[in-house]
Amino acid sequence: LPSAPAGLSLTGELRQTFSRRSRRDDWKPPPREERFDFICMRCGQKLRLRRFQSEHTIRCPRCQARYRGRLDKFGRLRIEPEAERSHRRETRRSADELAPHYRTLELPVTADMAALRRAYRRMMKQHHPDLYAMAEPAKRAQVEEKAKQINEAYHALMDHLEEKS
Repeated sequence: LPSAPAGLSLTGELRQTFSRRSRRDDWKPPPREERFDFICMRCGQKLRLRRFQSEHTIRCPRCQARYRGRLDKFGRLRIEPEAERSHRRETRRSADELAPHYRTLELPVTADMAALRRAYRRMMKQHHPDLYAMAEPAKRAQVEEKAKQINEAYHALMDHLEEKS
């Protein structure tokens, strides 16, 4: 205010508080949140990373590709695809290696993904360890081992069928 309002007297401090000029000088915009945009290399989906964390993994919601951010020697952010999981690398198996898995799930060699999922669910309903929680320890251990075999067979055959299609 250039002058005190009629009938009121303001101290210099209050005048400065209410004056427009001092508000403009003291006002600062709020800090912007750092955001990094990048495009998924596999499907082209636009992804946004907020508040960079070096150990944070970013996953594309469309294709499930994984990325990891890192700072280069100049302090710039670099987004790199994360290496595939180790069990995915060992997917190429011969028919002789897959035969025991088909036998474990009681499937023919010509089974497709839908048949594989049905067989897996059927077998797990019979041999799930939670169903035998109150059984004697020997029976419980036997069922847990069978469930592990069923899971291993399912994942091996799923990888094989995904690779074929």
